Amino acid sequence: MFLDFVSGKFHIYRSSAGSGKTYQLSKNYIKIILAAPKNDGEAVPDYYRHILALTFTKAAAEEMKIRILHFLKMLGELRKKPANQLGQDAQYLLGQIKADLATEYPHLSLGDEEIGKRCYFAWKRVLNNYSEFSVQTIDSFVNSLSRSFYRDLGLAFDLELSFDVKGMVEEAADLFFNDLEPGNPWVDWISDFYQFQRQNQQSWVIRRLVIDFAQDFLPKWQARQSRSLPYKELKDFAAAKSELQKRVRVLDNGLKKLAQESFDKIKNAGVDPLDLKGRSNGIGAYLEKVASEGFSQNEFKSVEKTLSGEQELLAGNAPAQLRSLVSSNQDAILESLASVQSFREKNRPQ
Repeated sequence: MFLDFVSGKFHIYRSSAGSGKTYQLSKNYIKIILAAPKNDGEAVPDYYRHILALTFTKAAAEEMKIRILHFLKMLGELRKKPANQLGQDAQYLLGQIKADLATEYPHLSLGDEEIGKRCYFAWKRVLNNYSEFSVQTIDSFVNSLSRSFYRDLGLAFDLELSFDVKGMVEEAADLFFNDLEPGNPWVDWISDFYQFQRQNQQSWVIRRLVIDFAQDFLPKWQARQSRSLPYKELKDFAAAKSELQKRVRVLDNGLKKLAQESFDKIKNAGVDPLDLKGRSNGIGAYLEKVASEGFSQNEFKSVEKTLSGEQELLAGNAPAQLRSLVSSNQDAILESLASVQSFREKNRPQ
């Protein structure tokens, strides 16, 4: 939301990350400077001191400061060269600002040279008095207000404000779960997640899992300004979930197929895979179960030991004929087992 104190109008911009909000807000910042009230007939070049811009993150505040200074300097070139000699970006920005000024401030008549002078002098004033360039985060603004009026508020002069992430997340989680009623689309999501956790023998204390996820996700979201996660609706996440499930099924079926082929390859060599060392806990039984259950089947300790050479393929009391068959096919058996493990490691669900 943007409040233009010169015209007294509110402007609301609602859009996803990367769609141009910073550009629009920076452009409107320039527009306010250009439309600033005059002092004795002259424009006030340091009117920026009367403008406050608030953002959610420090990174966003820095980006907006850089953008505003860039725009001021770019348009400041108009004081010494015509618009058609500026770059395409400057010409486009100038065209937008002049169109907005004509619509919102019809009484204001500014030529290109005058726009250039006002932008140039504002740019110089900002650089010379950068501490008064008020583009900051909401929490830093509240902090500065609290320090300014600490006596009136009955606070200590050296107070420090902190962000209670844990308390905020827990309160938000309580509000979320209190709103879960029949018909709420989130009910199906929570129910599916609960069943998934139970089937995989993992914690199904859903409230705790949601809180832990939010506490882990929030700092990362703030640090990255949510650039990789634009505004999404529940249906968008449902589509993403469906696509991920398809990919998981493809990988799971690929692992099952590879394990079955390895099992059959050993059997076709005349060796019963279940006769290998460990029998029901050996590599033959492991391949058979992976062929049936895919990634959900836990690894056997015997697999790692066999591939590392710590464990033989056969027990010491194995019949001579079986030992001969295994010996002649040992490389093929180990290669088949290694291929299953390699596929599993490469595509293991995180």
